[in-house]
Amino acid sequence: MKRLLKINAYWQILAAQAVLIMLTAFLEEYFFFYVLFALVMLDIFWWVIASVITRRGLRLIAAAAGLSATVAGGFAYHPSLGESPLFLLYLVSSFGFALFALIAVMAMIKAVFSSKQVTADTIVGSICIYVMIGMMFAFIYAGITVIDPAAFNIEGAGAGSIEHLRDFLYFSYVTMATIGFGDIVPTLPLTKMLTVIEGMTGPVYLAIMVARLVGLHMAQSGAKRS
Repeated sequence: MKRLLKINAYWQILAAQAVLIMLTAFLEEYFFFYVLFALVMLDIFWWVIASVITRRGLRLIAAAAGLSATVAGGFAYHPSLGESPLFLLYLVSSFGFALFALIAVMAMIKAVFSSKQVTADTIVGSICIYVMIGMMFAFIYAGITVIDPAAFNIEGAGAGSIEHLRDFLYFSYVTMATIGFGDIVPTLPLTKMLTVIEGMTGPVYLAIMVARLVGLHMAQSGAKRS
């Protein structure tokens, strides 16, 4: 039963990740889209915390980070808030999501790499990790831009805000895929180095994961023949 729940979790997480990425395209339009965004994020929280993270301490940290980030992002839509409260809310929302994504990546890597067989959930889990890494870097970029709006050169961007999350998600996955369109440019030494790290992380992760899956498949084939 526990294994069946984990298999279902990977499919649920991947589907929610796809919906979440699409919803970021509309976050600046209406609060309704942020409500949908929050609900989908809560779905990811549930499946990761309940089915993937095994240590109780990490579960509590992940839940606290995810819920505080979601609530802070919702309050940031209040029209009467001043600059200082908005700064704090955007900061909590950005780095809260980033912390949750980091814990989720670590937990999923442990679960997927400890698998002894190549199965559908192993493959889907490895895809979830890749997508979550991109989200983690996107939230980090958003948080840094809240602190210093000049961290990236983004056309049409104002003060640092998680409302520009769609730009950072776009930039993050373009960087991981080593496409590099050049329409969003890091300007600070920190953001430049983070971009370099992410650019190396994507190909290295794919190479390691493919090697792991191929190795497991060959071991399975050899065991069956013997």
